[in-house]
Amino acid sequence: GIGRMGDTEMKDKEEAEKPALSRGNSDASDASDEEDDEGMEMVLSTEGGATLTLPEWNKEEPIEAQMVSLCYDQVRTQTCDFLNEFGAAEQFLIDGESFAAWALSNALLDSSNGGQTLHIAHIIETALHALRERGAMFDIFFFEGYAPLWRHQGDLWCMTRELLIKHLSLTAAQAKLDGKPLPIRTHMLPGGWWMDGHTGAWDTLLETFGPAFIMTDYGWCGSVEGSASQAITRAFVHHCHARGLNVVTVADLNMDGSHCMSGNLMPPDEPLVRTRFAEALRMLLDKHASTLSAQENAPSNVQIEPSPGLDARELLVVAGLRKALSSGGGGKNAQDLAALFCVCTAVSNKVPLTHRAFPSCTEAFAAWRAASDLAREGLSFLGLLQRSFTAVLRAPSNAAPLEGGLAKGSPVRVADMIDGRLFAVLTVKASAGALDLPADVQASAKRLAD
Repeated sequence: GIGRMGDTEMKDKEEAEKPALSRGNSDASDASDEEDDEGMEMVLSTEGGATLTLPEWNKEEPIEAQMVSLCYDQVRTQTCDFLNEFGAAEQFLIDGESFAAWALSNALLDSSNGGQTLHIAHIIETALHALRERGAMFDIFFFEGYAPLWRHQGDLWCMTRELLIKHLSLTAAQAKLDGKPLPIRTHMLPGGWWMDGHTGAWDTLLETFGPAFIMTDYGWCGSVEGSASQAITRAFVHHCHARGLNVVTVADLNMDGSHCMSGNLMPPDEPLVRTRFAEALRMLLDKHASTLSAQENAPSNVQIEPSPGLDARELLVVAGLRKALSSGGGGKNAQDLAALFCVCTAVSNKVPLTHRAFPSCTEAFAAWRAASDLAREGLSFLGLLQRSFTAVLRAPSNAAPLEGGLAKGSPVRVADMIDGRLFAVLTVKASAGALDLPADVQASAKRLAD
């Protein structure tokens, strides 16, 4: 895997225990006698003799707005040291989708210049390594059915999610090739937890693994308020609670010394809330049906072909460039930009992560792009490449050739796919004249271009 190269800033949110949030209107006397059935309130007697009043669904209001008071506000967060709370010897499962969204939302990343995929992988590997160092035992899972939601998060997020999944699977294959223990077991689950008739893999994983808790988030970090991504991933927490599973947050993760602190999402105490959630979920699925059932983009018509001397990352670069150029996109300078991307790949082989932490230079990049057609088209070309890499990675027939690009004792570098700032710097320099490159970098770039 990628080596740990310095400290990565993690979210450091020490959140005090939140009190139970509003559970709807608790004053039954406020209800109007003239309310119709849609606005009626239901009164539930609790064990202590008190009464809890929850409003019924109102068809005149958006379902997401009602779920805030009827479902979401019923979950309270309690800060905990989860390895001590649940037991360091207990296994748990990490929702890889939430983990990827958390890393992509890191404030120190630059997402405006094409992305920094190695930096994102570094954030994730650093966190996973820190958990393992503290004795945590976990597996990671992804839902295939979440792919349509990721497409709504943008090209960069969609591609990076696929890269991270491939990075984890190739790291496991590399460990097997080297005769080393499996680093982290990753489960790619078909379908989704909400899909009737397609939950078998998820059910089996829970039954065989028996997790002490699920580490996920109450809506993906970076998801748009009210979007399908936020609604469905928030609902996953209620789904876990309904199955009797404890839930610990990813976004609040803070590791200090031997402590692993985060938020423990406490399930609603009232069975009625779970009933309300089941009703709301059906409404949400109906509302977002077109998003969740969106067809995949056409499978990649570019197959990864084995090539002596090229590793898995370089094979993916070649296939992605072929896919991008075959689409006819990329502008009039597409061929030159493809050649520059080959140079960027070759340069990144020589430049470690610690030397690629460029300062924020968005204004400078914008000025350069305004003055150069090549630099201006470079950003659009990276967007085309993001879509091309996603298509190549999702084509099932390309899995075996990528594993064929592994070599015993070699590092797995597939996550180092796009460094937008490095590409921007090289594009600007190329606009000013021929690049003066070391002989080995020239040779490596030429091998990819050929």
